[in-house]
Amino acid sequence: MIRSFGVEIEYFITDREGAAPDAILLWNFRSALIGLGFAQNPDKSNDEPMDLIWATESLSARLHHDFYSHLIELSFAPTRNVKAFQNCYDGALDALRGAAFAVGLTVHDSAVLSSPPADARFLFQQNKVLFERYKWLESREMSGRPYARRFYYAHAAATHVHVESDVVRDYKMLPYMYEMEYMIPWAFTNSQVCWTEPKAIRPLWMQDSYSDTYWAAGFPAPWPPTFEDYVARLRASGAVRDYSFIAPRPELGTIEFRTADSLPTSRDVLSLVLFRLIALEIAEGRLDQQAHLENIREVREHFRAVCISGRPSSEKVRLDVEIVLERTKLARSKWNGIASQLEERLMRSLGDL
Repeated sequence: MIRSFGVEIEYFITDREGAAPDAILLWNFRSALIGLGFAQNPDKSNDEPMDLIWATESLSARLHHDFYSHLIELSFAPTRNVKAFQNCYDGALDALRGAAFAVGLTVHDSAVLSSPPADARFLFQQNKVLFERYKWLESREMSGRPYARRFYYAHAAATHVHVESDVVRDYKMLPYMYEMEYMIPWAFTNSQVCWTEPKAIRPLWMQDSYSDTYWAAGFPAPWPPTFEDYVARLRASGAVRDYSFIAPRPELGTIEFRTADSLPTSRDVLSLVLFRLIALEIAEGRLDQQAHLENIREVREHFRAVCISGRPSSEKVRLDVEIVLERTKLARSKWNGIASQLEERLMRSLGDL
């Protein structure tokens, strides 16, 4: 099965002094975006302060704010066409950066800011669902773990990859995918730009910033045996949203991978997508073979150690890289230079061990 993929990428925008843009600056930014080829989203049901579409012949992307005035998101429609995604992404991002520069804004390449910028504003007071979620996040119970940050989502930007899935059928593959999740902070981190230690801070913020009773954050442990049990466990934890690193989304027909940092180029993003598709194939093969499953708590601790030190278990990572590289070679005809970039990224990370 050739699975389609969709991508959501977040970016920080600030003025030249690092403050969140005010209402006038955002209006000028929107006007500049339209002047460079974005169009108003014809769907008026979203009720958002900025809701624009970038369209090519083969694909479209939606640009909108994500909670805050200084955080924007490009959401790409599902596709199986690698070149169409690359063309759409490059065109949209060039226009985005051009419009920002024209009005005095900076689009940040890093996935983290040291703290929320001055004058950061929540923009969705009129959206009942988002406003209730925001108020819950403001007052939620926190863990006592060292990387807990109440407002981490105001200074951490992500790349979320959706992969087409029959969620109920594919659910049993998820624990095998979690076993390989450590490779994201190891090989794809973009949150070390502002930090020397840990190597990948954003996943640690995500994992630590919820109480131990909020089961649906980071690595869900213990792992429920069936999808029905998973849904029941979510409800029992009082979850307002599934903030797991790998989240089944039956309403979308996808598995959503949420661990990765915001990435600055289409080639970076596509190498991440290719890794996701390959990891899914590997998980499917291991499930078919009824391969031994590691304890999910041990998997979580290994992931955490990699986020902090950047150094996975040497034996495990060499075996996993070998398997991924074998699959990458088979993808070269469709993925062109992206397959080579993924190979180089993994080998470079191995060389740093």
